[in-house]
Parts: sequence; C-alpha cells; structure tokens
Amino acid sequence: MISEDFFMGRDSMKTIVKQLKVEDKVLCEQVHFTVSEGEHIALIGHNGVGKSTLLYQLRDDYDAVILEQETMSDDVVMDYILSVRPDIYAVKQRIVDDYEAISDYIELSGYELENTVITYIKKFGMAESLIERAVNTLSGGEQTKVSLIRLLVSGKDWFLFDEPTNHIDQETKAWLIDWMQEAGQTILFASHDRDFINQTATKIIEMTADRTYTYQMNYDDYAVEKERQDRENAALIQKENKEKQKMRRMIQEMKEWHHEASAKASVRNPGEQKKVAKIAKRYKTKEHQLEQKLTGFTAQRDKQPRTEYDLKHSGFRGRYLVQAENISLKFGEKVLFTDVSFQIKPGDKIALTGKNGSGKTSLLKLLLNELEPDTGSLQLNPNVKIGYFSQQLENLNDANTVLEEVQSLNIASASEVRTILASFRFGADRMDDQVAYLSMGEKCRLSFIKLYFSEANLLLLDEPTNYFDIEMQGLIEAMLQKFEGAILFISHDPYFCEAVSTRQWKIEQQSLIDLNLVGEKAENEELLNNFYKLDDILE
Repeated sequence: MISEDFFMGRDSMKTIVKQLKVEDKVLCEQVHFTVSEGEHIALIGHNGVGKSTLLYQLRDDYDAVILEQETMSDDVVMDYILSVRPDIYAVKQRIVDDYEAISDYIELSGYELENTVITYIKKFGMAESLIERAVNTLSGGEQTKVSLIRLLVSGKDWFLFDEPTNHIDQETKAWLIDWMQEAGQTILFASHDRDFINQTATKIIEMTADRTYTYQMNYDDYAVEKERQDRENAALIQKENKEKQKMRRMIQEMKEWHHEASAKASVRNPGEQKKVAKIAKRYKTKEHQLEQKLTGFTAQRDKQPRTEYDLKHSGFRGRYLVQAENISLKFGEKVLFTDVSFQIKPGDKIALTGKNGSGKTSLLKLLLNELEPDTGSLQLNPNVKIGYFSQQLENLNDANTVLEEVQSLNIASASEVRTILASFRFGADRMDDQVAYLSMGEKCRLSFIKLYFSEANLLLLDEPTNYFDIEMQGLIEAMLQKFEGAILFISHDPYFCEAVSTRQWKIEQQSLIDLNLVGEKAENEELLNNFYKLDDILE
C-alpha cells in the first residue's frame, strides 16, 4: 500500500511504498521513492512497467490532479476549466435557469475565478476570446495550455503529467519547459522525451518490473551513470561467470572423487566404508556451501543485450526519389504553404519541423498520394517504394494476433519473425496476444516491425518516437542511422533529430525552409564579410 503520509502535508518529505498492480497483474513489485515539496520528478521505464498506472492511482487515491491532453470535450474553454471545481461549476450551470443562483456564485467567488482564468489565458499568450471556443477545436498547444490553467485553478498543489510533450510542437514545448522551470508546484510526470526531462526534472525515478531506482540528477547525468552501471555490471557478470565455472568444476571433481572412492571401497572392509562415508559427508557439505555461494551473486542478469538490425530496403538507382516544384496546399480556407520546391535524394535523412497545424503531416500525405497539391507539380520516381509510420496505425489489423500480423506480410520465415518480435519485446508468451488489446506503445512497436519488413527505400515517419520508451528509442535511432534509403520524418524531439537527421526542413510562414541551406548561406556571408574586413585592413 502507499504510505499514509504521502500528500498529507506540505512541509516534510513524503514516502511512497507500494506494490503496483492492475487487478491480479503485478506491474512493479516494489515502488519506493520520496517526494519533497516543489520537486519535479520524472518517471521513466519501459512501456508497460506501470508509469501511467501509478500516476492515475495517485490521482484517484490522493489530492492530486492530472494534466489532460487532446481532450475531445465539446465544452467551451471557460466551462471546461471551471469543471475542475465541481462546487462552483454546478452553481454556474444553475444560473441559466435560476437567476437567484447568482448570489450563490458570488459567495463562492465564481466571478473572481473566471477573472483568474482570463488572466492566465492572457499570460499564456492566448486571446481572451478563446474562452468561448469549444476545447476540441483548439490546437494541441492551446489544449495543453488550457489544461494547465485547469490545474492551476484547481486549488491543488500536486500536479501529475502523463507524457506532456507527446502532441505539442516545439514552440509549445519550449513554453512548457520555461513554465516548469519557474513553477513551485510539486510535479510528477511520466515522459520518454529526453530533452524535456533534462531541462525540467530535479529527480529521476526509473521503474522496472522489480523495483524503482532513484537518481538525483538530470537526464544527461543519468545516461552517463547508467552507462557506468552497465559497464560495471558487465564486468561483474564476467567475473561471476568465471567463479561459477570454477565452483561447478570443483563440485564435479568432488562427485567423481566420491564415486571413485565408493567403487574402490570393499563392502567387507568397515574402515574403507567409514572413509567413504566421511568423503560423502565432506562432499555434501562443500556442495551445499558452493550452491549457497552461487545464489549469492549480485550481478543483474535480467537485461538482455540489445540486438540491432538493419532495416530492409529495396535498391534504388536514380538521382532523385522525389521532386516538387512550386507546390501549394490549402486546408479549407487555410493556406498551409505556397510555391514550395524540394528534392529528396537517396541517403537523405530529413527532419521536418514546424508549429502544430503548419502542414507537416499534410506534406507527408502529398507524398503518399492521399492529397493533391492545389498548384505545382510533384513527381515520385517510379522505383520509389514508400514505408509509412503514423500514430493512427492504419497498417494494423486489430483482429490479428501479434504473430499473425507480421506473418501476414509473407516475406519472412516464422523463426525470423519471432526473432525480430523478441527484439522489440514481444516474447514467446505475447505471440498470441490480439492486436486490439495492445497498449499504444506496443502497437507502435508492432507497426515499426512491419515497417522493418516493408523493404521500402523511402520512409515517411510521423512522430515515430512518441510512444516508445527511451531504450526503444535508442534501438529505433540505431536502425534509422544505418538505413541506406531516404527518410523524411516529423519529430519535436531534438535528441532524435540530432541522432538521425542529415538535413533539416522547417515549415514557417507558409514556406518550406531548408535550414541547412540557411546555415550555409550565413557561413558564406560571414566568410565574405571577413574578406571585406581583410581588404579594409590591407588598404
């Protein structure tokens, strides 16, 4: 159970101790960590270890409130925010039919609360008119800010965030980081976003199936510490393996010695029999001591070495996979981009960034032939074979089992399919799990496995790491780095972009900007200015 003093006061350190389980399934054998007022604690760990479950159990059991994202509520913003205060919101609803309820609303400081909401709306860079809009019409960034205001007026000091950066653009993420760095509230958040953790967490709690581990440091220092621990653990395993071999050899030699002595001893000679009995007793005692020592080794052996694979791809000959000239695209009345031209060449690994709603996903859909440009021309080489990954996971059949889903491609042997599935943490006991009942992280892993077998030479990836835990992100990064085809991917994760991309594009002010060309132009201009300065000096 959770210790009773958690969330009971604000001045002392609180301790959480519990076995984390859902129904009869144990997710984490021992959750044990402390929380101090004002700390910002990041929960990290593999998908399925129980990070979200822990947050929601804390919300349900204690006086905490969770940040909602991508809500489909059709309430107007003001009503949605006020609903976090049920007593005040109920009276506001009565005012429509009962004007006498106004006095009750005033007594509960309802209008003061509305003014506080408007103040926050403006402080967070949004127009006051936004309070009359339906929540489900807001952008991802606006929804995040509105949900945060909802927390701020809740009257509670303990905030819980579940993957807060998953659906927000880089600008909103930077805003959230700035806010958290100044926030005095106690915040527990689950995240796989290494950059976000690095800039906001004062402590990291790593969750495993066995227990939790506490690291009083930022993410970069945590990564260095984990590498050190892994090296030490690998050395310890090697040392213990040698000791085990030596002990097992000693046990075997003692067994053979005992058998040899027993065979030579005459049944009619009591002295020899007595000697054999002593040997047997010594052997049993020593065997027990050695087996006890074998069970006392401390190296962690549950972590399997990461197996990396090369993404399959079909060969491609040609200068360009894609050429676009002066294309424009509108979404309804909104112009996304105009007169955009670009080429994608073999080997390009392009990170596509931009604000939410700027047209990043629409650009991918143009390449998939799901949309057509309003003007201009878009040509794909006839030899292009596209592999597409999106969080809508359209390429999965919910009725299939995990094994059936990959086998349906009919391009690999059953043993190869099982091996790849195991590398993406689908063990033998998960092969018959139905796709419909997998978590989002598991579905994304399965979708990426299908991408592995697609033999595409152009990968289009829409936020590929959102639901992958940190270790799985490393596996994906390694696969993409070695991929010999071209990649165009959307991501707001600077760690991922840095690791994978060779080029960077940004959609801004209805234009597609090649940031590499901008950088080269700036370098050339600086070089030219230096030449002019040199000329001035020489004159």
